[in-house]
Order: sequence, then C-alpha cells, then structure tokens
Amino acid sequence: MLQFNRQAVRRHWARWVAASLLGVVLVRIGWEPFTRRLKEGCREMYLQVTLRPKIERELGFRFETPYMKEYDSLLSTEVISFTIFKTNGVLWQAGLRDGDVLLDPRRSIAAICSEWDAARGREVSFHVVSFGTGPALEKRPRRTIAFVMPEKQAKAGNASGKQGPIAIP
Repeated sequence: MLQFNRQAVRRHWARWVAASLLGVVLVRIGWEPFTRRLKEGCREMYLQVTLRPKIERELGFRFETPYMKEYDSLLSTEVISFTIFKTNGVLWQAGLRDGDVLLDPRRSIAAICSEWDAARGREVSFHVVSFGTGPALEKRPRRTIAFVMPEKQAKAGNASGKQGPIAIP
C-alpha cells in the first residue's frame, strides 16, 4: 500500500495551484507585456549597475540625488546634482562645478547614462544651475555645459581584443 506524506502532497499541490494561476494570468494579459516589463527592468539594472559607474569614473564625477528647498515653496524637491572628484576631468574642463544641479528634472540618471553612452565621439550638452537654497530652479541663472563624450576605451590585450599567452617566469 502506498503511503503519502501529507505535508509533501500539500506543498506540491500549492505549487501546482500557483503555477496554474500564473499560467492563467499570463494567458489573460499576454506574454508580450510580461516579457517587455522584464526586459525594461533588466535594461534599467544594466544602466544603473554597470554603465553608470563606468561613465562616472571616465568623466570624473558622481551623480547625487539630494533634496533641495526653494524660497517660494514649502516642499523640498529631489534633484540630480553632480559631485566632481577629478578636477582635470572632462566635465570639469567643460565648466561643471561641484554641486551643480541638472535643470531637466524629468530625466532619470539611467536615461542620461544611456544617452551619453550612445553619443560617444559626439558633443553632449545640458543646462545646470548652482546648488543651494534660493529661488525656483527655473528662475536661477543657467549655464550650458557642452563636452565631447570620449570614445570607449580599448580593453587591454592585443589588437584583436583577445589576450595572448601569459609568460610565467
């Protein structure tokens, strides 16, 4: 006579029900929106985790997202600002200073990184204002920062990109 472990049966039954419900949901909403959301999430993660640090290191700055208070508002606003750590970097030479605030608040850091990476070898420009308490961002004097985004750096190794044999002494 077969004996069943009741807990194992319940566990497998619960997994089967969950998988069935997921299947019904995917059939109802369609596979396409599900995979599109998954791809968008993976792209966003790539931009934030991989591309952002490379661009920051290459240009000599770091993105920050502080909250900024304006005179004529009771609320603080989250802004994108720049912290310079290389005073001979590309953005420093273009006129960007420590604490400058990006004037286009609708853009995300991931979108900026994607745009700048696609513009390698071409000129990029954006508007900034000085950080600090004061009038609304739109009323502050704006500066235009323009620079040429450097080409991608070649990886170490030979001309084909493959690394040759390693000599061990």
